[in-house]
Amino acid sequence: MTLHISFLVNNWAFQIGDRLLSQKTGSHSNPFDKDSNKTIVFIPRNGIVSISYAGTAYIDDKPTDQWIAEILRGHELGKGQDSCHGLVNNWPDIGLAIQKLANILERIWPQLPKEQRDCNLEIAICGWQWPKNRKKPSPILWYLINYSKDIYKPFEIIRINLPRYLPQNKLAYGSVGALVKEEDWQKIIKAITNQYKSGNEQTAELAVVKVVSRTLCKWIDKLVTADTCLQSVLPAG
Repeated sequence: MTLHISFLVNNWAFQIGDRLLSQKTGSHSNPFDKDSNKTIVFIPRNGIVSISYAGTAYIDDKPTDQWIAEILRGHELGKGQDSCHGLVNNWPDIGLAIQKLANILERIWPQLPKEQRDCNLEIAICGWQWPKNRKKPSPILWYLINYSKDIYKPFEIIRINLPRYLPQNKLAYGSVGALVKEEDWQKIIKAITNQYKSGNEQTAELAVVKVVSRTLCKWIDKLVTADTCLQSVLPAG
């Protein structure tokens, strides 16, 4: 199990969660890939988003983050390559890209080994979209989830209904993976709002990492590690 939370406030969007892949042994877990990650940054034709997953660590024989990146990119990454750049023909917008990901997951999911499917898969998409003829980007908080145990049920794209522009200092947030108690949400929200009002995004990020790390520690015995990764995405302009 893992935990990733997504936040949007003003012109700041980020995801933070435990980073390492874990292997279950009885009721405990041990990290087994020190270089692993569960978050990627994707720049579609009309925006920029951070994408994090909770659930199965591998799809076929590839780490899930690599598999997602390759589907969105349209071809495999080279050996040892953790980023890719350059122009691609017919580069999709965010809606088409996530729909493509959902369609491929729906097709291949029943074919995966049972041990991979037993972990389920939840994907969170958080960031910004530049609609046509608008001067400001709009916030995005989407999820791609198969809630059903029926392996032939489709992966559903859930679009959280957010205002076109977030009111000043108003938060949008959510999580995938382990459930977050309301008291922990309030601590995390307080850490963000108190620091962000100071106008120092770097200080706010450090405060968020600190409080979320403490929250993650509560789930260590439930296969969540306290080794955190924070990825923030800022809209251009």
